[in-house]
Amino acid sequence: MSFTVGALPDSGWEQVLPLLDSLGRADNGNPEDWLKHNDGNSQILVLHRRPEYHMAAAIEQGKIPSEALAKWQEQANELVQWLRKNRRRACLVETDALTAKNANLELLTERLGVELAEEPSAKLPLVKPLHLLYALQAVQQSEECQTLLAELQASTLPLLSKSFEAPAINPDAIAQSLNEQERDAENRFETLKTKVTEAERLSEILKADLKASDGKQSVRTQQIESLQQQVSETREEGSLLLEQLHLVQEELEASIHRHKAAKEKLVDREQELQQIKKNHEAISKSLKDEIHRAKQAEESAERLSNELKAANADIAELSEQRQQAEKTIEQQNQQVQALKQDLTAEQEENALMLEQLHIVQEELEKRFINDQQLTQELAEYRNEQDCALAAANYRIKCLQDELNQFKESASWKATAPARALTKPFSRPSPKKRTLKRQIRLVRESGLFNEGWYLVTYPDVAEKNVDPIEHYLKFGAEERRNPSPTFDTDWYLTTYPDVAEQGMNPLIHYIKFGQHEERSTSMHHYPMIPVLGPADSK
Repeated sequence: MSFTVGALPDSGWEQVLPLLDSLGRADNGNPEDWLKHNDGNSQILVLHRRPEYHMAAAIEQGKIPSEALAKWQEQANELVQWLRKNRRRACLVETDALTAKNANLELLTERLGVELAEEPSAKLPLVKPLHLLYALQAVQQSEECQTLLAELQASTLPLLSKSFEAPAINPDAIAQSLNEQERDAENRFETLKTKVTEAERLSEILKADLKASDGKQSVRTQQIESLQQQVSETREEGSLLLEQLHLVQEELEASIHRHKAAKEKLVDREQELQQIKKNHEAISKSLKDEIHRAKQAEESAERLSNELKAANADIAELSEQRQQAEKTIEQQNQQVQALKQDLTAEQEENALMLEQLHIVQEELEKRFINDQQLTQELAEYRNEQDCALAAANYRIKCLQDELNQFKESASWKATAPARALTKPFSRPSPKKRTLKRQIRLVRESGLFNEGWYLVTYPDVAEKNVDPIEHYLKFGAEERRNPSPTFDTDWYLTTYPDVAEQGMNPLIHYIKFGQHEERSTSMHHYPMIPVLGPADSK
């Protein structure tokens, strides 16, 4: 089965074309223009390479790196858009993986439905490490480029165990290269200084020669005037010779028109015309030679006519053999047509099977994604259930302790009114009243996850105390968190005014922070009310 090849710029497709030709590539012109000539039916193998190599090549060519990266992103976007519509007949391959020694080429041949004729021996063009380092930094800083790389990596055929990874950089080699370039520059500078000194010395010598030549200038002027006079005399003689040459040329042209058979030998006669300037008698001799040659040409024409008759007889015999061959070819064409019909039927059947295979593959991918989502939701649900269970166990334990105390002190409570009459009347302290109000405020806000607090800090659960009361008394000072979405240490560090006031960070957020649109953690998560165990019931 044949396939066409497409490629992104600077992907090294020129080096791997011999290998792809051996696999049965259909020639579709320049692979970089594959989107313009895409027929929408054939299997397409798209070659691409990481953008770091594209930028490094652009830097070596003197282009602007940002423009090179923007061009790669534009073409990668076009490839991703095209791939979403043509996933069934597309095969993305990284050129570096295709040319690697340990590449799994069997996976590629199975995908394309071809056989491997030879092992790959191509080598991609090398780039300078310093240019590659700059390109690697630029790609890492581009969020759009990182998104495109993730999509291309997910769609690329994995020919290697670790494919489509960023190029490795050797800082020691880069530093050594820079040092060598610096030493070369210093050597070139010293060479230039030497050449400048030599040029200055030669300039002084030329100045001295120029002064010496001023005395000889007058003698040379007289010689030049004498030569000019000789040139003028030579020109007069040349004009006379030229007139004679024109006359001889006219006579020669008249002779050429009388002898039509000598037209093809015009070049030889022009050479003979140059000889006429020296000897006029050679003209008549050359004309006789031309006449003799014309007679020989007539004799050769008669001989060719006889050969032509013999050739016509041979052609008649060959025509009979051609008719017989045409009949044989017609029979073979009928057999080929039958084989083509059988092949078409097999190809249609294979296409249907391939389409069903793609449908099954898409269904498996959907189920795999759904399984991952369900697994994540199940983990979150189990975490919530663990927190709720811890809070419920804490409530049950508190109720059991209260019930035991009630049973043990039933008689004590029966005499409570009498004991109360004997005690002086006292009001609760302001600290206790403030603490009760804060506990009620935190519990009503829904921002304290009691179950999560007890699971995260098991020492609090062992003490059998109210988790909200523990956080208000000790937890905030110990930089403990009331829930996964509220970071106590980060809140106090980010907003030092809260720490200066000595206010509990959660109480401050409930009263003032959420109205002032303050954040609760370094990730700026919005505070979503968390239901406590009592509310979950």
